[in-house]
Amino acid sequence: MEPTLPTISLLRLAVAFIPVAAVLAILLHWSLGAWNALYATARMLIQLLIVGYVLTFVFAADQPYLVLAVLVVMMAAAAWIALRPLGARTPRRLGLALAAISASGILALALTTQGVLALDPWYEPRFLVPLAGMTFSTAMNAVSLAAERRHAELAAGTAPAAARRRALETALIPQLNSLFAVGLVNLPGMMTGQILSGAAPLIAVRYQIMVMAVLFGVAGMSAALYLWLSERFDPGRQRRTGFQLSGNSTLRKRRPSKKALAGLAGTKTDGEGPRSRWRVRRKVEAVRRTRFRAVSGCSYEHAAGDTAPRQPRG
Repeated sequence: MEPTLPTISLLRLAVAFIPVAAVLAILLHWSLGAWNALYATARMLIQLLIVGYVLTFVFAADQPYLVLAVLVVMMAAAAWIALRPLGARTPRRLGLALAAISASGILALALTTQGVLALDPWYEPRFLVPLAGMTFSTAMNAVSLAAERRHAELAAGTAPAAARRRALETALIPQLNSLFAVGLVNLPGMMTGQILSGAAPLIAVRYQIMVMAVLFGVAGMSAALYLWLSERFDPGRQRRTGFQLSGNSTLRKRRPSKKALAGLAGTKTDGEGPRSRWRVRRKVEAVRRTRFRAVSGCSYEHAAGDTAPRQPRG
């Protein structure tokens, strides 16, 4: 007799929300505001109920145009949500996110459904729709992390090449953690679902290996493609300060001319004798230290290795 999934009544389903209520109580007690978490929970309930009815209709119809419509909605929603950390969703950024998520996700789906599973027909909804959901959601999270980190790095004055590298490293952190923890800390969703539905553990492991490999690949490809497109079509604005961080994060201070700084200090540079030149240098260094400390928050001598001019003899 094959094992079947137990039916969950609505009353027993409500028990699963006890941890949610505990988190909401903590948020209220710490004055963090529980509206965002409450809204996200309610939205999750509504969306899952709607998608349950939609998938029932799609599975029963078994038509390729309905499956393609579901995939288009997934890609559009993923691109929209991926840019949430940036605040401003400009049409250009939406286009870049949609291109990165769609290109990497469709490639990964084609390799999975045709190269590994060899689905016949290719649009088999019971396989294609769940795999598309996992693929596009992973690409969405990777693009979101990469976009947010790149924006923050450029705003801090980091060079574009260094910002790109750090953004890609950040985008891959969740997938790398999943690769390290799978089988030791958690049993992923597909493997757990197949075991609960009665599949042999070794068969479930093969499916999960396929999913983990595809998700890691789509995360890296989507993040890298978004960063590559952003550098060419949405470079952003790099903050300019009194010093610049190069690609290897070393400090490079831009030094104004002493004549210009002497003019800011109200000092003439054509004085005669060593003492007159020494006074000019003192005022120049004072203006330079004041400006550098204002923009960097650290001492001028510590950052540049300079020392104050000494008074000449005689």
